[in-house]
Amino acid sequence: MHNLNPSTSFESSFLVSVLTVLLATFCPLALAQNDTCIAQNQFIALDPELVGLDDLQNTALGAYERVSPDGRFVLRSFSGKKLSTVSLIELPAPGSKQGHLVYSTPLSNEAFPVQGSWRYLVEVSGAHYTFQSIIEQGEKAQPLFNAGMTGFYAAAAELNTSYPQRTSAPVQIRSLSWPNAAGRGESQGVGTLSSKTIRIDPTTQQVLDQGKIQNLCLDRLNIDGNMYALPMISVSGKEFAAMPQNPKQGGAWMRVFGFGESGSQCQSLDQLQGPSGKVTFGFSEQNKDQVKDQNKADRQVGNGQNADLVYEYLGQVWWYSRQFKTSFNLAPWEANGKAENISIIASAFPGMTRDGRVIYAASWKNCQGSECKNQAGYIVADPWQSNAWQHFKNKILATSGNLLSGAVASKKCITQEQVLQERKLFAQFHQLAQ
Repeated sequence: MHNLNPSTSFESSFLVSVLTVLLATFCPLALAQNDTCIAQNQFIALDPELVGLDDLQNTALGAYERVSPDGRFVLRSFSGKKLSTVSLIELPAPGSKQGHLVYSTPLSNEAFPVQGSWRYLVEVSGAHYTFQSIIEQGEKAQPLFNAGMTGFYAAAAELNTSYPQRTSAPVQIRSLSWPNAAGRGESQGVGTLSSKTIRIDPTTQQVLDQGKIQNLCLDRLNIDGNMYALPMISVSGKEFAAMPQNPKQGGAWMRVFGFGESGSQCQSLDQLQGPSGKVTFGFSEQNKDQVKDQNKADRQVGNGQNADLVYEYLGQVWWYSRQFKTSFNLAPWEANGKAENISIIASAFPGMTRDGRVIYAASWKNCQGSECKNQAGYIVADPWQSNAWQHFKNKILATSGNLLSGAVASKKCITQEQVLQERKLFAQFHQLAQ
């Protein structure tokens, strides 16, 4: 598997301004002399003794995965015969020689986290568990309340979250579900996307407001038709993505919409210009204070919109930059078959952490000399070090001369220090051991 060269038709002057914004917003911190870059791609092989084997006698990977904000945990459905239906995989810190850990849960397939904080893990029935209780009690954990959207492909996120600070203020959770999620066969997926916003007291775990169902995108029937698939809500709860199945205008490609101030709108914000799998959103508000007045590419600063996307398509993982309207292939370079890990095939859904890493499940062959063995697990990728981004950056530099050399040099990679800080914040929020 090799990187595909990204293409662009942007004028160099536009690229200069947009790259400056992207570098400032995606991760504006300059690489200090004592900081250590994480690996371009870290391969974390799952232990088949812990996770079991699939029907083909390969390490069981599972499916429908979600990655915690700090990248420490992966929630996965269809975990295989050896584990609970839904399991949690704890990944080691960068540079650590420790292996991964596995936690069983009481959850059913398609369970999902409340994104942004992972304060709750949610069943498709609407039952909410605290993340801390799942870690500490495993399969004996009990749900605290039922609320929000239910059914197949449901997803949720905290609105105006306080994360990584924990407060006693009420928590708003917006959830999104596939049309007619409770239906079966051809009826499932036909109809409008629906959302609901609930309000919870995080101290007493009482539901303060059950919210009401909001039907979305009814004003786009003449554009997208009445059938969407693969819906996903953004980490901020301010955007959502969905793919029209029978569009009347344009291709059947993934769209990104805004909920608007009312929470019931369907603001057209972006559209991929080609096929993709289901997308997941990165974080958009983390560095809003550093953006200041660099809003030169219609970037909506501080409102939870314009987060980058990641997705799997045909066994490869892609990072879609909302600034460049370009997808970057994050496939590890295999050095013409001479790398240690080759024949890499990504599966399920990638996730993007607060510091910008992309984490995804994959299978590969690990080769030591002429001896190769099949492995499966997780790949932790740094988009800034990817070959696709480096190619794109070099193309810009070749076009604009040295105008961007300082800005580009200020962001070399995601550092181990950044990763460890995110793990510390997540552990503190959930009162977990670090």
